[in-house]
Amino acid sequence: MAALFKLASSRSTAADALALLHELQVHQVEVDMQHDELRRSRTELESDLMRRTTLVEGAPAALVVVDEATMVFEINPEGVRLLGVDASEVLGRPLASRLSAPGGEQLHKMLALARTGAAPETFELQLAQPAGNGRKLLCSAGQERSSGRFMLVLLAPPVPN
Repeated sequence: MAALFKLASSRSTAADALALLHELQVHQVEVDMQHDELRRSRTELESDLMRRTTLVEGAPAALVVVDEATMVFEINPEGVRLLGVDASEVLGRPLASRLSAPGGEQLHKMLALARTGAAPETFELQLAQPAGNGRKLLCSAGQERSSGRFMLVLLAPPVPN
């Protein structure tokens, strides 16, 4: 501002000062518009994040994110309930360790299929005993594009009448 005042105080540079002031005002309007757009975008993103978080947290199916080694990175509340564990007991540990040996093999087959981009198939996985009581779960998997991890959907099979 001091430089602008100095330019404005001289007759020979007053026109330059006015042109510079006009340019600064135009830039200020542009910056204000960009700021408003960023604020709107942030509000939309926060709203979308809240909606998606509510969707995942309230899903009636277990949602679990694992890597190639079946290490659990994320699990929703239904997943915790379905596996019958606290989240701390499963996060950072292989999901395959909670399954029977054949269930672990099936899980690795599912991940291999998901890695190829094949359409998700539903497999039956058996929880290890005694904690899982040999209970069976239906599972399908897809690969997350951004992280390369896998999203598993787990359901308890319907109980026959």
